[in-house]
Amino acid sequence: MTESGGRRLTDFAAFLFDLDGTLTYPDGAVPGAPEAVRAVKGLGKKVAVVTNNSRLSRRQLAAALRRSGVPLDEGEILTAVTATARLIAGQRPDARVLVVGSAGLRAELAEHGLRLVEGPPAEYVVAGVDPDLSYPKLARAVEAILSGAAFIAVNVDRFVPTETGRMPGAALVVGAIQAVVGRPPDVVVGKPAPGLLLEACRVLGVRPADALLVGDSLASDLPAARAAGTAFALVLSGVTSGADLAAVQDRPDYVFSTLTELRECLGV
Repeated sequence: MTESGGRRLTDFAAFLFDLDGTLTYPDGAVPGAPEAVRAVKGLGKKVAVVTNNSRLSRRQLAAALRRSGVPLDEGEILTAVTATARLIAGQRPDARVLVVGSAGLRAELAEHGLRLVEGPPAEYVVAGVDPDLSYPKLARAVEAILSGAAFIAVNVDRFVPTETGRMPGAALVVGAIQAVVGRPPDVVVGKPAPGLLLEACRVLGVRPADALLVGDSLASDLPAARAAGTAFALVLSGVTSGADLAAVQDRPDYVFSTLTELRECLGV
């Protein structure tokens, strides 16, 4: 473990865990993840998952975590999908929403009472990972935005992990729409924007300065933590290599090779 934060891990009131590459792989839990989460909870710390995952609903993610042995329930998961649904429902509860995204994204939006439409007119276009992406879907989204719909990106991740490696992330969909409408999204909900972390801190009742984000990405987790005002612990279990870490000037506050090392540093 290396650190530059100057605070003991036990000083933090809340631990915010990234999901993909930090707690889980596509085929199960990251080694040491169940034990690390149990250890953090055993110390009386508040815990939440903050994930850009735009393919699955919170219910689906909670079921996957249970199957992997990670002791977290649906109420402890905050996804970019959930935050997107809350954002739109808070602005316009009866909004018509055109979705270019997965079934999980559509389900979460519908559960928040939003009206899903297949084409214009719409008040919002929401773009996320879409395994069934098609030219007609993109064309309808472009037309809706050019007709006045707000353009919301669930996240702008370039890649997402799969059972066989990786596939293009939401950036593929967002970038295609952006290239045609001639402007970026009105809102990017997920990391590296700070909104997910700030919402998690609000829900947990802690100040951002008293929270530690644990994640595997220098591209999304680190800037999100900096923007939100939380500390950041990098775990080298996912997309970041030692060479990647050596190349950055903005160093994480803590670096762990595994979650087992993080747990041991907690003294548990």
